[in-house]
Amino acid sequence: MTVTRQALRVYATLEGLKPKNEADVLDALIPFLSPLLDLLDGKVFETGLLIAGLHKLYGWKISTEVALVFQERLEAHGLLVKPDPKARIWLVQARSAEADEGASFAQDMRQVVEAFQQFAQSLNDLLHRDRSDEDALDLLVKFLVTLDVSSQGKRDANGDKYSELLKTLAPEDTHLHADERYLAARFVDQVSKTDEELFGKLTKLAAVGMLTEVVQDFVEPSQNGEQSKLTIVLDAPLALAALGVSGTEAQRDVSLNIDAARQIGCSVVVLEESCDEMSRILKTTLATPRQNRHGPTHSAIVKGQVREQFVEIVQRDPERALRAIGVTVRQLTLAGTPSQHVHFTEALFQDFQAAINWRQGFPDAIRHDATVMTLVCRLREGHRAVDIFDNRFVFITNNGAFVRLARQFSLECGIVQERHCPPVIQHASFAVAAWLRTGFGAQSDIPTAHLLAHCERVLNVRKEVVQRARELLRTITPEQEAQYDLLLQDARSVTKLMDFTLGDEERLTEATIPTLLAEMKRATVSELKEEHEKAVAAQRRKHAEERKQAAAIQAQLAGEVRNLQSRLDANEAQQQAKLSRLQSSINAVVAEANRRMTSVRYFTTLIASVIALLLLLNAVFGWVNWQADQPVLYAAGTGLGLYGALQQFISWPSFGFGSVLNWVGKVRLRRALERRGLIADVDESEFSWSYGQADRAPIGTSQTT
Repeated sequence: MTVTRQALRVYATLEGLKPKNEADVLDALIPFLSPLLDLLDGKVFETGLLIAGLHKLYGWKISTEVALVFQERLEAHGLLVKPDPKARIWLVQARSAEADEGASFAQDMRQVVEAFQQFAQSLNDLLHRDRSDEDALDLLVKFLVTLDVSSQGKRDANGDKYSELLKTLAPEDTHLHADERYLAARFVDQVSKTDEELFGKLTKLAAVGMLTEVVQDFVEPSQNGEQSKLTIVLDAPLALAALGVSGTEAQRDVSLNIDAARQIGCSVVVLEESCDEMSRILKTTLATPRQNRHGPTHSAIVKGQVREQFVEIVQRDPERALRAIGVTVRQLTLAGTPSQHVHFTEALFQDFQAAINWRQGFPDAIRHDATVMTLVCRLREGHRAVDIFDNRFVFITNNGAFVRLARQFSLECGIVQERHCPPVIQHASFAVAAWLRTGFGAQSDIPTAHLLAHCERVLNVRKEVVQRARELLRTITPEQEAQYDLLLQDARSVTKLMDFTLGDEERLTEATIPTLLAEMKRATVSELKEEHEKAVAAQRRKHAEERKQAAAIQAQLAGEVRNLQSRLDANEAQQQAKLSRLQSSINAVVAEANRRMTSVRYFTTLIASVIALLLLLNAVFGWVNWQADQPVLYAAGTGLGLYGALQQFISWPSFGFGSVLNWVGKVRLRRALERRGLIADVDESEFSWSYGQADRAPIGTSQTT
């Protein structure tokens, strides 16, 4: 397998990044200068020529300071020589060891290429096309070293001075078609889950790509121990990623960079304006019907990486969610702190807002970008530095268009100069800066997280693919559109849609759409079957464990029931004994009271009998004329007689001698119970009375007097 010059340069850079080497970042990147050095072999070296050549070759916009550092490195490596020790010019002396290095690199990457070729064919047999091993390696290298290629600008010679000399220098081809980028990202994602050794090789290539992306802003890293006072201001999408609503890999990528920055003293904040933007983004996603959703949050929900309920919580109160992960929300407005307005006036705000052209139709989003640009520039208060970590405030975003406009606008308005760090930078640039500052060459997770997060973004379902498939279904089989919408809510089905098209809607035709729908159904059925089998196995294990636990609990409960029954029986026996003693005591008091009342009854009956006998004898012998001699007694007796006759006639209860005895018996019994301390244990309704005698119902029954 032969190796392209681009792949060879990456390999040489990898060798320069090995920890055993003492070379720094620019030393490692010298192989990328090979095409320019070959062209200039034997010619006089000029820093301006190097700047123009690298811009045409790779789109890098390096400063004169960086070019001078490169010149020192080239001279140290013997690639620049003076024709005479006293000369003030250098001649280019190019040399190459491509043959030996190419063979070594090809051998090292053979396993990667074989795995990639097999994966490409298995992913999509219908759309697979033959690709040589050399082309496959070149595709992977291009993908891995140009993760954020969108940040590059137009490539041409820098002015007429060098145009003629550089006209034969062909710009480096970094273009990848959408389906090629998807295929490479899918392969990297798959390898990260299945082959750790293979993934390690891919991560090294991506690390080279991270360095090449920021070489134009390169500044020799400060010592690792130095602390920074930089405040990092996160864009709304990055803040959402940090909260985990944009996917696990995006969260890991942002979190690692935040942690690395905090290690060297940086603070991380989100502006209140960005919190409002976060709510708008999530509200739009949640309000859209499921079958029409797209974007990272939707993909994360479909994959089960985040619950929709959590997304709703973040949408309602993003400030609280950010505080939970240690990110401060700054309450700043355009009208606040008038003393800072001089650093970015209202007129500049209006001009910058008018220059934004990437969010047409979304006025709130445009105002957000203009507002955060204004606030960050005001917070910087005119302070500017070359090194990212020597600045006071920096706004970080994934929006390449925002970064380019902010840099251009800042240069035109004199906010920064060419060599300075602009107020808005790309997340990838900050990731590399954090990586370099916190341990370049060490076992850092930042390149790995950045690579996986980029793959996650590439693999997210694209709105254009979903819409294209729906339009074709409406044309061919409109009755299946409902099925298609349901399939879009299944993670494997959506993955199959993207795998089938490789993320390119142009691959969908009327001839392929039936096959696509069948593949999506098969993926869903396969997932459901797998989930069902897992659920059944889990249910069986759960039932076995539940039976085991139930048996143990049953034995435990049986013992507890026996102990409880024993305690209840003992308690009941105690209660019965206590009740029996109480019953005996009360009965004894009642019996004594009845005995005494019997004596009272007999005595009063005797007296009444004597009186009745005397009255009878008086009636016979006429001893006393009651009507004449005792009219009051006569009237009272007559009244009592009439009262008794009337009560008997109408059957009303009558008050008489028995009632008096009952009242006396109740009073005497109550006093006797009080003396014995039993009055609280007795209910008077339990007694029935007859001529002063108490008849008590057994405890547990009731009787009406």
